[in-house]
Amino acid sequence: DASIAHSFSNKNFKLKQNFKNYFLKRLLIPEPKIELGLKLLNFAEFCTDLSDGLIGDLGKVCDSSRLCANIFFDQIPLSNATKEILKRFGNRKKIWETILCGGDDYELIFSLDPISSKKLKKEIKIYNIGFFSEGSGVKIFDYNKRLINFRKDGFSHF
Repeated sequence: DASIAHSFSNKNFKLKQNFKNYFLKRLLIPEPKIELGLKLLNFAEFCTDLSDGLIGDLGKVCDSSRLCANIFFDQIPLSNATKEILKRFGNRKKIWETILCGGDDYELIFSLDPISSKKLKKEIKIYNIGFFSEGSGVKIFDYNKRLINFRKDGFSHF
């Protein structure tokens, strides 16, 4: 969500003020998921934040583990404000590229075995956005399960 604030802050895009405020707050006052991270300590196979974008940060995990991440649009949780932009903005691929490749979100992405996942779902709200398979890199699938390629793969400081 924070990355969307970057994209729309200087554009003439009419968005409800409360949604603009939501995006700006996510950008300017991030809320690191420390409590969730602590709950994951004894369960997660890996865990990282999305400060450099989901594709970029997950790509580093895939490189290190020699696995391919398969991620699906329809399984990614979105705020109401982001859903509104997807509904109203014509270039949905561009919006999804911003959502998945932009930085400054401090949500956590992690992997759990099925038993740990079932146990934690009773305690906390977690989302399954995909799975790992043999291979490498990150594959993103749209609502029709078609492979989508983006020009960017994440935020880079360099």
